[in-house]
Formats: sequence, C-alpha cells, structure tokens
Amino acid sequence: MEYMLPEKADERKFCETIWEKSKNFDDLSIYEVCVRNITTETPYWPNKLRILPKGKAWARDTWLTDSMWGKQDFILHGWQKRRVDGVMFAGWPSPFSSHQLNISQCTGENATMNWKYKDTFVRSEAEVDNWLDKAIRS
Repeated sequence: MEYMLPEKADERKFCETIWEKSKNFDDLSIYEVCVRNITTETPYWPNKLRILPKGKAWARDTWLTDSMWGKQDFILHGWQKRRVDGVMFAGWPSPFSSHQLNISQCTGENATMNWKYKDTFVRSEAEVDNWLDKAIRS
C-alpha cells in the first residue's frame, strides 16, 4: 500500500497500528478487513498490481515449508521483515539474493528483476505438497 496508494498514508498507518497490536487470528482478521477496505476502492493498477476478489486466489505461509516454494505457488505470505532469518515462530530463511526493491523496475519486462531468488529454494510441486502434508498432520 505504501507504493501503490501513497495518498492513503493515514489510512494505512491506522491499519498498521491494528497489525502491531494484534495478538491472535481474530485481531489479524480486523487488520485484513481494514486493508481490504482501503484497497477495494482501487483494485487495479495497470501493469503493476491487481487485487483479486476474496475467494479467487490462494496464499500460503512459507514458514510451513521452510521458505521452499514451487512454480505452482501463487502468492507466498508471511514474509515479515522482522522475522527474516530468525529462529522463532514464523521465522523464515530468505530465498532472495537481495532485499533491495527498485521501484522503477516494477512495471514492464523488468518487473521480475526485483525478485532475484536463490534457486535452491525452488522445489517440485510434489515436494512442496509433502512439506505441507507433514505440517497438516503435525
């Protein structure tokens, strides 16, 4: 939201206070509703981002697979900067070669240049599914 809706800075900051105070999934749901209310007004930014309606896409937390992901994954979730390379709940080893975002490369053919990743984190669909099945059973 910081980059896509800079004019909504006050609303974003309000939502972030909810996020910072959240202690459980109910609190997190309030944050999600807050953000959705802001982004629903502008669900599409040409050649940059489109927010799909609720129930039309799937995101998953990568801590379930130790940051391993497959090409079939749509949205990877849970990459909080404060938890990167941390040994804690929802800590995640960073699969990225760099954490520097070049906003001028967010459109067009060079958009993927912002997301240079270590190929050792890319796994087959079967392997990712196996990790997820283990997490579900535990």
